[in-house]
Amino acid sequence: MLAIACLTLAAPVEREPLFGGGGLGPRYGPGGLAPLGPQTTGLLGGSAVPSTDPAVIAINSLLNDQVRQAINDAIGNLPNSIPISEGASGSTGSTCIIPSPFGCVCSVSADYHATIKDITGLKSVSVSSIGITSLDGTLSPPQASASIGGSAGAASLGATGSAGASANACGVSIDPSGSASATVNADVGVSATANISPCTNGQTGVKVGVSGFKFNFSGTRISRVSVSFGLGPLDSLLNDMISGITSALQAVAPSLVGDLANEASPALQSLASTAVNSALPECLQIPNLG
Repeated sequence: MLAIACLTLAAPVEREPLFGGGGLGPRYGPGGLAPLGPQTTGLLGGSAVPSTDPAVIAINSLLNDQVRQAINDAIGNLPNSIPISEGASGSTGSTCIIPSPFGCVCSVSADYHATIKDITGLKSVSVSSIGITSLDGTLSPPQASASIGGSAGAASLGATGSAGASANACGVSIDPSGSASATVNADVGVSATANISPCTNGQTGVKVGVSGFKFNFSGTRISRVSVSFGLGPLDSLLNDMISGITSALQAVAPSLVGDLANEASPALQSLASTAVNSALPECLQIPNLG
C-alpha cells in the first residue's frame, strides 16, 4: 500500500508539458519539478510512470480538468482564517532614552513576547497544474495507487496575533499588551493519492478515486511586521523591543511550514474529498487499454 506523498512544490517555475508536445500538466521527478523521463522511478520508489501510456495520459487530463477545478472550488470554500499558534519571545538590553552630560537620566528595558494566531488569505490561492508524480502498481490491468501533486504557486498570506511586554522605563514598570500583524509569503502546493481500478460496468477504462488531500508549503518568509502596544507616542519608547519582536517573528517562518500544513489540510480534505469525487466519472473510458 502506498503512503500519501507530501510533495513540496516551489513556484513560480517554468513548466513543460508532461507528455512532450500537447500533454497536460507539469513534469514531476524525484525532487519535485525536475524533468521526468518516459520511464522514471516514482517519488516513493514505486513503479516507473509510463508517460506515453494511454491511461496515464487520460488520468492526467482528468486531473487537470475536473479534479483541478474541484480542488480550487474547495479551496475557495475554506474558512476566512486558519488558526495557528506560533510564538516568539526575547528581551532588550537597557537603552538610554534621556541622556545628560552627567549620565543617563532615563533608560528603558523590556522582556517581550508575540504570538501569531491566525493566517488569512489561503482561500484565494488557486492550483494551476496537477499530475501524477509516482505510481505503485500496474495499469494493465489497472490496479494501482498513484501520488498526485499540484502547484498553486507563490501566495501572500496575512498573519495576525498578539504582543505583550514587561517593560521598565525611567524607573516605572509597565506591562503593555498589543497586536502584531505580518505578511507571510510561501510557495503553496497540494498533494493527494489516487486509487486506480478497473471499471465495474463492463466498459474499457479505469475508475479513479482521490483521497488524502494535503496542503504543502515551502519557502516561507515573514515580512511587513507591524507591532503596536496602543500607547500612542509612548510606543516610540519601546522601539528596541518592537524591533526585537519583529526579528523574533521573522525567525519563526520555517516553523510555519508544518503549522500551516497541519491546520489547513484537514479543512481541505473535508471540502475537496466530496467535491473531487463527485466530479469524477464513474468510468474513465480509455481506448485500447491493455
